[in-house]
Amino acid sequence: MAVPVTAKARTGPPAGRRSLAYEVIFGGSDGLMSIMGPVMFTASRYPMLVFPVALMGAVSASCSMAAGEHLGEDSSEPSAVVMMGAATFGGSLLPAVPWLATSGTAAVCWCAGIILAAALLVGRLRSWRRHRYIETIAILALVAGVTVACNLAVPAGTA
Repeated sequence: MAVPVTAKARTGPPAGRRSLAYEVIFGGSDGLMSIMGPVMFTASRYPMLVFPVALMGAVSASCSMAAGEHLGEDSSEPSAVVMMGAATFGGSLLPAVPWLATSGTAAVCWCAGIILAAALLVGRLRSWRRHRYIETIAILALVAGVTVACNLAVPAGTA
């Protein structure tokens, strides 16, 4: 008698183990990766505007992700909604922080370090995944590559 084999696709922590870490992972990585384009574009053309642009992006992204958490779940706990918004806000703002204290190559290096550190934290929180660090860094690298390609494709005088 053959035993049927079923494959389960997991998109989050195993059932019954969802915690606020899910919101930190999802919100933080969404904020971090979605703000990379505006930060890179602004840094390469208008460095004085990097932080204000990222701040406005963080505000709108955090409101959007918190609302999505509330609307997308059958029964969202208020703490999950707040955590999703806060993590998105933090993830969106972190890459721009170096431009408050420095500029040029130093700001870019600090930004890259912050993004890498945040990606490693996200990987650490994804404890249920076997290759959590490799997957997280690979996705970040893909997003960064697409973002750099788009930044290079937009003419310098456009904005």
